[in-house]
Amino acid sequence: DSISVRRIEKEGYVYESDGVNAIVIDTTITSDLRIEGFAREMVSAIQNLRKKSGFDVTDTIRIHLTGGDLTAKAVEKFGGHITSETLALSIDSEIPELAQPAEINLSGENVVIVLEKVEGDKGGQEGS
Repeated sequence: DSISVRRIEKEGYVYESDGVNAIVIDTTITSDLRIEGFAREMVSAIQNLRKKSGFDVTDTIRIHLTGGDLTAKAVEKFGGHITSETLALSIDSEIPELAQPAEINLSGENVVIVLEKVEGDKGGQEGS
């Protein structure tokens, strides 16, 4: 005569319904997602450093950074994305000797960053 329907969420999933439509989302953070998120945090940090450094929006830069395992993996897998989003010609792991690096904590990992403006260059074309 009666039916009782109960929803029990499986760990790692979120369920939502409006009575007609329902959606289930897998909330598991995989290693690839963690690295991608870290790369996006790096882009944001670099953009903030560009602003603090007084660079123009169109200034081309070189990125020098060091960090831990997540930093290395993010640069390896998403280096192209990072450089295109920040107008960088390159990313390398050598911090110039006389530079004053910014030390930033991203997702629990300490990252040391130096941005070098490419003089005489606007819009991604390195000057001769």
